[in-house]
Amino acid sequence: ALHYSVFYGRIDNTINLIKAGANTSLLDYDYMTYIDHVIRDTYIEASSEILDIETYEVYTMGENTNGSLGHSQSTAKKVPELIDIFRRDSICIKKVKMDKYHTLFLSNTGSVYSCGFGVGGRLGHDNEEPVLIPKLIMTMETIKEAEQDRCIDIAITRDCSYFLTEK
Repeated sequence: ALHYSVFYGRIDNTINLIKAGANTSLLDYDYMTYIDHVIRDTYIEASSEILDIETYEVYTMGENTNGSLGHSQSTAKKVPELIDIFRRDSICIKKVKMDKYHTLFLSNTGSVYSCGFGVGGRLGHDNEEPVLIPKLIMTMETIKEAEQDRCIDIAITRDCSYFLTEK
């Protein structure tokens, strides 16, 4: 039931099932968890007059053993929880990429934030430390300021982060 509720976009049912104790680690016949059904790129095509881009907020839920959900504690979240830092600092996130060990957030101004398990430097913070709360990737800010070039897209794999700039 959990897989079906996510697949058909019934988030209200999904939340109720999880609150009622549904097993979130079950795999379906395609070896997918319930959350695998919603991990895909989504592009919103609309003019800026139609979209109030300043109101985008990011919510995450699920297992958080690698700190990739963006919350200050690495405990599992059974219901969607707002990532406070973006609301607090009035940062509008237009794209999110998440993998097992880390997450990238792209703002509407071209700034990139990351959180998660930092081994191998996958977070872009010039170290291998874990980061629980999304942190600005300063190298991308330097490129934005010094070269007048901003990030327009992000991609992610289990161990790497990729950034596409305008130039």
